Order: sequence, then C-alpha cells, then structure tokens
Amino acid sequence: MTNKYLHKEVREKGGAYGGGAGGGLPGLFNFYSYRDPNSMETVQAFHNAVIWATRATFTQQDIDEAKLAMFSQVQHLYAEAPNFVFITKTSVLKYDMETMTRLLEWIF
Repeated sequence: MTNKYLHKEVREKGGAYGGGAGGGLPGLFNFYSYRDPNSMETVQAFHNAVIWATRATFTQQDIDEAKLAMFSQVQHLYAEAPNFVFITKTSVLKYDMETMTRLLEWIF
C-alpha cells in the first residue's frame, strides 16, 4: 500500500516528506505521514487507500515485493538489536534470529 498507492498520493501529490502504512501490534494497522503540509488531505488519502486496497488486483510480484519490504524492515531492526521483542497488552514475545529465519522461510 505504501509503495503502490500512498507514496504517490501523500508524498508526490501532497508534498509530505514521507508517509505510509503498515501493521504494528496484533490487530492494529497504522497510517502515518511526516513533515506534511496538507495533513487534512492526507487523512482523506488514507481513507482512499483502504478503498483502493479492497478493489485492487495484486499480482504475485506485488505480493513478493510487499513481503520483501516488510522483512527489510525486520532485517534493519535485527542489525540494531539481535533479539526482537514485541510487547502486547497480554504478553511479551521474544524472537531470536533463528526463529525469525524460520518465519521468513515459512512465508517465502
């Protein structure tokens, strides 16, 4: 969604320095922008992105690119801290590199 829709709408058309969307804690999905001179239009772009996502047809290449983008963020996090910690209201989940590698192999 970030690369296929929001970049064009929020950054190129709206003039924000950056923005995007993604999952966070289980059950949450985030939209964000920063250095955004047109924040009200960006809120509308977020709404339109949901509509776009429900109507779009995605190729296998689109899906693979989205997975790679997601896990490039995880790889960056691992470079900073060798254990992943996710905190939710009910638990703290810790993942080492071996676990993350198995997860990546399962997804791809």
